[in-house]
Amino acid sequence: MFTIKKIRKIPAGAHDESLLTASMAIMRCQILSDDYRKIVRLFRKEEVPHHTFPFPSERNIHAVVRGVPVNFSDTEINGELEQRGYSPLHIIRLKRSGGAPMPLVVVILPKTDKSQQVFNEHELLGLAIRVEIQKNSRLIGQCHRCPKYGHAQSYCTAPPKCLKCAKDQMTHLCPLTEEEERKTGKSRDEEIAEKINNTQKLRIKSTDKSNSHVLKSIDPAKSNICVHSVKRVNNGVILSCENEASLSKLKASIQEELGRNFTVNDIKKYRPRMVINNVERAYTKSEGFIERILSQNEYGIFSSDDIKAVATFTCSESTLNVVIEVVEETRCLVI
Repeated sequence: MFTIKKIRKIPAGAHDESLLTASMAIMRCQILSDDYRKIVRLFRKEEVPHHTFPFPSERNIHAVVRGVPVNFSDTEINGELEQRGYSPLHIIRLKRSGGAPMPLVVVILPKTDKSQQVFNEHELLGLAIRVEIQKNSRLIGQCHRCPKYGHAQSYCTAPPKCLKCAKDQMTHLCPLTEEEERKTGKSRDEEIAEKINNTQKLRIKSTDKSNSHVLKSIDPAKSNICVHSVKRVNNGVILSCENEASLSKLKASIQEELGRNFTVNDIKKYRPRMVINNVERAYTKSEGFIERILSQNEYGIFSSDDIKAVATFTCSESTLNVVIEVVEETRCLVI
């Protein structure tokens, strides 16, 4: 049992992050589901922005169905599942980064004994399929409402913030099209390549072997920084920023916020890497190993400084596989 001593009400429309942070409290305890619902109703009645998480017993089942052709609509899949006695809540067709649909469908079902049987299905609409449990990503999820990290939109009541225009609205209601949002005149492929080349990464680790406080202290909106992704690692997280300037701003704000119990380091950005298979061990020990690679492949426009052997691992008793770092131009020529 516990008692909430004070709830600080935040004025409607307020977006002062310091005000929001100062009013937040974290409670870790075992409570009954009825008490949980009473607390949530109280927060909503008092208009207290908050986020929470579902009980394990109330979490829906997420099943990945492999082998569903892209020409099958969600309505057809939903109808077939209903005929077999299932009650699907959502049917989600997975897509590639470019927007092309994949032969993968995520089916969200209520947590019932009947829903558990979906993993025993091997045929759908006359085609062979495979149903698997959806695996959790190592990337930390981002709320599509606030948008902060570590929780989902379904259990968030914070004021909405658009990811496209930064206005106080939901992102899916934004009238901006993809072309208007970019405003750069570059193609999507060019923008993706530029994003990959300019992305900078920051590793934050705690000395007490916990990454929970790191996540609570990350607030890109407060520093006006674009964070591409947040990934969990041992005792910390890795943040990917859009450029070096954003990385510097984020690093300064996080160091001030976290203090001495955390280490904040830049991650070295490696050049493209390639593997050369079945290299004679004697070749790798010679001083002219890199020059021999250049001469045998007739890349006369590059020097030995453009290629660097960084690692080797055994292929057989007499040969090794060699990992090399190359400049981007060399990699493009070889491929």
